[in-house]
Amino acid sequence: FNVTLTTISIIPETGDSCVATSTEQVWVGNGGGGDCMADFIYAMDSTPNGSYFVQFTDQSIGNPAYWVWELGDGSVSFEQNPVHTYDENGTYLVCLTITSDSANNCFDTYCEEIVIGTGGGSGNCENWFWYDTYDNITFEFYGESFPMSADNYFWDFGDGNTEVGQQATHTYNSSQGGLYLVTLTTVSFDPATGDECVAYSMEEVWVGNGGNDCENWFWYDTWDFVTFEFFGESYPYAADSYTWDFGDGNTAYGQEVDHTYDPNAGDMFMVTLTTFSYDPATGDSCFAYSEQEIWVGGQGYDCENWFWYESYGDFNYNFFGESFPMPADEYLWDFGDGTFASGQQVTHTFDPTLGDEFLVCLTTYSYDPIGDSCFAETCQEIFLSGQMGQELFGTVLVENAPVDFALVGLFGIDNTGAYIFDFTMTDEGTGAYFFEDVPDGDYYIWASLLPMSEYYFQYFPTYFGDALFWFDAELVTLGQPANPYDINLIPVESYAAGPGNITGTISFDNGKGPGDNVNVVLMDEEENALTYLLSNEEGLFEFGDIAYGTYKLKVEMPGVNSEIATVVIDENNQTINVEFVVKGSSAYLSISDLNMLTLNVSDIYPNPVTNLANIDINMAENTNVQIHVFNQVGQEVYNMESSLIQGNHKLQFPVSDLVSGFYTIRISGQNGGTIMKKFIITK
Repeated sequence: FNVTLTTISIIPETGDSCVATSTEQVWVGNGGGGDCMADFIYAMDSTPNGSYFVQFTDQSIGNPAYWVWELGDGSVSFEQNPVHTYDENGTYLVCLTITSDSANNCFDTYCEEIVIGTGGGSGNCENWFWYDTYDNITFEFYGESFPMSADNYFWDFGDGNTEVGQQATHTYNSSQGGLYLVTLTTVSFDPATGDECVAYSMEEVWVGNGGNDCENWFWYDTWDFVTFEFFGESYPYAADSYTWDFGDGNTAYGQEVDHTYDPNAGDMFMVTLTTFSYDPATGDSCFAYSEQEIWVGGQGYDCENWFWYESYGDFNYNFFGESFPMPADEYLWDFGDGTFASGQQVTHTFDPTLGDEFLVCLTTYSYDPIGDSCFAETCQEIFLSGQMGQELFGTVLVENAPVDFALVGLFGIDNTGAYIFDFTMTDEGTGAYFFEDVPDGDYYIWASLLPMSEYYFQYFPTYFGDALFWFDAELVTLGQPANPYDINLIPVESYAAGPGNITGTISFDNGKGPGDNVNVVLMDEEENALTYLLSNEEGLFEFGDIAYGTYKLKVEMPGVNSEIATVVIDENNQTINVEFVVKGSSAYLSISDLNMLTLNVSDIYPNPVTNLANIDINMAENTNVQIHVFNQVGQEVYNMESSLIQGNHKLQFPVSDLVSGFYTIRISGQNGGTIMKKFIITK
């Protein structure tokens, strides 16, 4: 329809009038003349420099002849299926406008928001997820959040449907197989600080028989390491399109392509091949990509380097370099202050008059006997005048081999009395971990496999010193022992199966809610660890299919002293329930056997204590008790044993040799029950 607007303007002061007319065509129905509708899908992946490339694929109907893509960051493309690189995280509104030839006279526009990287996420948190499927139609999704459990999990399944919850199940329309981009958004709230943290993660899900079962690869020939011939392949069937990104801002299309690099533009480029395949027999489509490093000038090979350092005084540093997968032939150091050095281990003194912050870079060159060479560079910031601590590092191992994916935690107290905790992930494939800026102090180091590890739940979370429980772990006084701090994960044992079940709950006292992601260890009667579980978001756990016998359970959290629950499973008691309550640095059973043997237990007095601590106990029957005193990092600083008969008792223990601070006393009965009390020592 032709819509016409006519306007009449009158100026009262002069009596003049003005008439204007304008006309536009308006298309009713599908948004344009003819029979067409704009639509597109997309898939993305990250690049080594932190940017993201997105492959947009036109899915419009109506045989359009022209395409205009507004990519949300100010860029425009006129290709049918463009590939675009986004350099910054964020949410972008992408619009595709299609137009047919003049005979059809059809146009339409379709817009969709895409999330790049962490998108609108805020705060220092992450999330990830994985899924199971048995028919490539119904999927079970499982979400995780780090460093704390999220309060809300929001799922977008990419087909217009959403769901809320840490675990979600979704069934796709089997007649519309293909690729969907699933997005998990988590929101975490820290009541202690009032901070809120939002994180995003995305994965492609293939529905139908097409599945995630296509791939591509490529190889190349070169005679001068400047001009390269690239050859692409796709499996299980030939791709419909081959898109090359040569890493220097140039692209090409086709299964075989040539490209000449500018040697002055750099010596290493990441080449990416993106293929799109369509199976007309099933209607499934498949998108795949692969990438390789190309070294211009003959510096081929894939290597890495890293370094750490130790400081003595405010301005003097020892630097130590490493190279992977083979030792470097040359180590070149740039200290960021205009001075340089060479060697795997070097010493440098900074001049504080030049500043208190320097960027130190290590460049390594490795030469392989077959003729390839490798160049790598890493940099770290160095802060002077005591603003920066030391580095702490090591490797997490399973059966003396590096793990694939693990989380490493650092817990302790620095020399000022401040409680320190930090987390990092191991480097994929090498099992290596690093902590920077660690202040002097005493620490425990702990490692646990992540859900994406092929060994998940086959090895216990383990402390440095190859200990299963924190109180058996080796306490590290920073630098004593010296780096590296390697952790060998302890394997989970097998145990006899049967009809028994041990269920339980973990909760935090003072209204802090359920204890989720808490490690619960199952032991035999002699307290040999058999296996472990992590409580779910409701604080629930369950050990199933257990043979008749006597078992023990305890909560394992760094710095938390846990009571031990003893359960007996037999034909009359096939299901046992255990309840733990975590309060401060202690984990209590909701009903303690020792409590049933005591009529009354007083608090420590006087409190605060200076020389001698007292506690009164009224025993209901005779028993032996052990007393252990722990400081606030969990070190045992005092212990004694006493045989108590029925009646009133006053127990005393000296504290004059202990430093000021917070302490926990644990009184354990011969039956395994435990009572804990808190007190303060002042001088």
